[in-house]
Amino acid sequence: ERPGRGLVALHDSELTPPNVAVSAFGDVPVERIFTRRVSRQIQQVYHDIVSRKEMQEKVCECREQAGDRLQVYRVLLSEFLNKEVYPELLRPFGLQGMVSGMRFMETYHHANHSIGLIHSESFVRQWMELETLLGNAEALPYAQMRLDEALAKKRFEEEAMLQWAVGLSAGSEKLQPLPAADARNDEAVVESKDPLGIKSRQRWHLGVSARQVTFSFWLLATPGQVPECWVMPICETVGGKDAAGRFAVYLQGKEWTSCLRVAIAGNLAPSGDPECFPGGGSILEFRGQGSRLADGAWHHAAVLYDADASRCDLFVDGTHAEGHTYECAHAVRLTDLAVAPRQPQLVSNPAMRWPRGRLHDVRLWTRRLREDEVARIYSVGKRCLP
Repeated sequence: ERPGRGLVALHDSELTPPNVAVSAFGDVPVERIFTRRVSRQIQQVYHDIVSRKEMQEKVCECREQAGDRLQVYRVLLSEFLNKEVYPELLRPFGLQGMVSGMRFMETYHHANHSIGLIHSESFVRQWMELETLLGNAEALPYAQMRLDEALAKKRFEEEAMLQWAVGLSAGSEKLQPLPAADARNDEAVVESKDPLGIKSRQRWHLGVSARQVTFSFWLLATPGQVPECWVMPICETVGGKDAAGRFAVYLQGKEWTSCLRVAIAGNLAPSGDPECFPGGGSILEFRGQGSRLADGAWHHAAVLYDADASRCDLFVDGTHAEGHTYECAHAVRLTDLAVAPRQPQLVSNPAMRWPRGRLHDVRLWTRRLREDEVARIYSVGKRCLP
């Protein structure tokens, strides 16, 4: 609407105003009101109405009146919805008197498929809650099926950020990376005294850089062994071993305080925190976790790093064990990944060059996993261990 000109068409270069009276341009089918935002609002209002105490009491009355007769309950529920619920549901959207409640809900359900909300986990979970509140036993199996599909889609999207996963077959001549889905079915027995041989067979090129990283692995480490490097994934970059972003995780042995170390070259440790950052450098020590991990049993460890939050956390066996914050944090350079001992020239004591232990289901993501995801990896993985 333009001053003195009434309603006029917008020019192609003009933005749509925040409020548009579409009815002024003619009859508008109810289907056109549904967007993802509006559909979520509709379901929330629907849920709020039905969950009220007086509404739940009326649902109970319908259930008691119908008894075990499912068809009778469906009729009574439809009458209740048409009379009590739908008019109140249509009111916030200005549709009362324009369309019947049944027609509106039918179109609403069709729209949810076409705009993709049927694949949203949060949307489908609330839909299941709604059907439960209504006692709609027939709709619940369908809603559960849609929830399973939404969760599968979510897992697929999450796995798309899984940069690398490997299961290493014990005793094989060549240790080849396996698809992520099969990684948990194989393991590495790392006991060789040929560091260069292990290094050459256990190196993978990734060629990515990330500000968030999750490194997950199962390990079985024998207590009391000398070697420092139980697990030594090394991401080396052009520019030498001290190039910013070079990344390593390893379990330190008994010659020092037993701990799990995370080293990210270029990161700056908080000053005055020698317990976690020896020398105030870029090595983060999770003190007390070394003896916990090296006890002769299988354990799952997950290192979650977020450069934007300057934060690194360690999860052991599915639960949060320890976390620390850097004063300065860099993106991690994932150029080449090696699950192997340290290079001989970097270790003065030859006895420390060869890890003794077993690895299983080694994975690396370029995002920070959620706590529930780490717990799920642990829960599933412990059932697949040898």
